[in-house]
Amino acid sequence: MVVMLATWVSTTQGRDMVDLVARGLRQAGAEVDRLDLSLGFDETAGEPSVIRSRMHALAASFAGKDLIIYLTEQLTFADGGGPHLRQVASWAEAAVVPVIVAAGQCQISTRELRTLGVEAGYAMTSLDDVRRLAQTWVLTTGTTTARDEDIGLSSTATR
Repeated sequence: MVVMLATWVSTTQGRDMVDLVARGLRQAGAEVDRLDLSLGFDETAGEPSVIRSRMHALAASFAGKDLIIYLTEQLTFADGGGPHLRQVASWAEAAVVPVIVAAGQCQISTRELRTLGVEAGYAMTSLDDVRRLAQTWVLTTGTTTARDEDIGLSSTATR
């Protein structure tokens, strides 16, 4: 399974969450690609042709993926998961790839998630949360969960 982690985080805690999720998914058997949306996603900077080219390249990067996981520090109905979730969901829909959200805080209903083009949302506050996400979404071959030492955390660690 090939998973794209589309990230929109700005704090050290957010970056730690991204690393934790990536390691957990790899341990569950997924091939993980990363797309940092905070780099080069500005739709207003530069010449229109350059912007269109850059946006087309970002959209094309979703082709061939089995799952898109949008990682952000907070997901509420009010913030909609940050400034890029709707665009990510649109690209994923065009590539016929499901989108889920993993967030440090997830306070949104399933119905509200669907209005954003998202299949599910998960709060990522502990190693167990990463395991649950990996078990639910990643097809595994032999390993159903990652061991604490393989991920680099104790089982009592929280983020």
